[in-house]
Amino acid sequence: MRILSGVQPTGTLHLGNYFGAIQQHIELQDLTGRPEAAFYFVANLHTLTTVHDAAKLRVLTRDVALDYLALGLDPQKATFFRQSDVPEVCELTWLLSCCVGKGLLERATSYKDKVARGIEATMGLFNYPVLMAADILIYKGTMVPVGKDQQQHVEMAQDMAASFNAAFGKEVLVRPEWRFSKAPVVPGTDGAKMSKSYDNTIPIFLPEGMTDKQTYKTYFAGIKTDSKGVEDPKDPNDALMTLYRLLDPAKAAEFEPVYARGGVGYGDIKKRLHDAYKERFAALGEKRRAIAADESFVEGVLEEGAKRARGVAREVMAEARAAAGVVVAKGTHPSACSLAARTVSSKRSRFCPTSAASLRGTIRVSSSSSRSRLATLSSAETSRSFFSRSVVGKTTSRNCRTIDGSAAPSSRTRVRIAETASSGASSTSSARRKKSTAW
Repeated sequence: MRILSGVQPTGTLHLGNYFGAIQQHIELQDLTGRPEAAFYFVANLHTLTTVHDAAKLRVLTRDVALDYLALGLDPQKATFFRQSDVPEVCELTWLLSCCVGKGLLERATSYKDKVARGIEATMGLFNYPVLMAADILIYKGTMVPVGKDQQQHVEMAQDMAASFNAAFGKEVLVRPEWRFSKAPVVPGTDGAKMSKSYDNTIPIFLPEGMTDKQTYKTYFAGIKTDSKGVEDPKDPNDALMTLYRLLDPAKAAEFEPVYARGGVGYGDIKKRLHDAYKERFAALGEKRRAIAADESFVEGVLEEGAKRARGVAREVMAEARAAAGVVVAKGTHPSACSLAARTVSSKRSRFCPTSAASLRGTIRVSSSSSRSRLATLSSAETSRSFFSRSVVGKTTSRNCRTIDGSAAPSSRTRVRIAETASSGASSTSSARRKKSTAW
């Protein structure tokens, strides 16, 4: 299972984002506990459909990263990265575009809604579901936590995966499934669904320098209510009580009978709501400011996450290219070279220098701190990163790094790879008799 979800940096994240998505993301990372099982990204390429201010986009992208880290995203439990750091997603978008019918995209309700609200009907907006499908499929995401308004886009990703696999006769792309948040729809200050588009949001983190008085007046005092008096019974499922239950479930449960019976005014619950909001997010705001002060930490998290995510994307993209017949230079696409080596007949083995993958070969590693050892490579096992794990004990793991494009081997380590021809089976047997490690 791999969890996959993204968030657009289109503006300041609000309570709707938190209870509808971010809270679920944090819970799921704690459930898996492994960074390779949970992928979350900042969808800055998607934001280009509405934001054309370069400086603004850079700030919004970083702000989303800060918010997630402050709210509890743990780089040791989840892979967190920028969408734009994995260019392969755009390549897969094109391949999917060549397999999806125009009619499917025309049925996208999100596209129709945005155009109806006055957003320009660009091709980027129209093709939004294709890029979203590529986001999911290129990482082999199997569980996609989304709100119900995004269900159709996940269904489209399912259709596109099936269309691609059928078009090229190979099961390359994995079918994803959606997972809805258990939280109810988060109401905004006007009673409608909280959304930046409706200008009815309450931010997770307050603007710098905003006082308690200003916060209450700006975000809580104006929450829309009906005309009921203090003594009148109130609706326990109205916007105020729904927000209260989200922010402080325990206190809301105690207050609900009193609210439903009558005897308290709307001003009372608005103050309670403001207090619950401060208790929930004030300390996290301090944490966010501390993280923001360490520029290298934030960028480091995103860079490491991108390396892990791109490793997966390269492998999936290599399979997709091979299935579609798209040829690329092996020297610039290590994963493609590795994939090609795995498909070569065992009777006509050919060594591929950029991936160090041959159907039958021997590898000799020499180091100043360790004597030479032999390791026999098999075609099935060489599909993994060449030095992603130790082949010859501590020497390899200490002196060598992957050669999938991320780093070159250490200068202390000299690697010589001798191809074993089909007629040289005896040398392979000899290597095995020397107890070389099969990898």
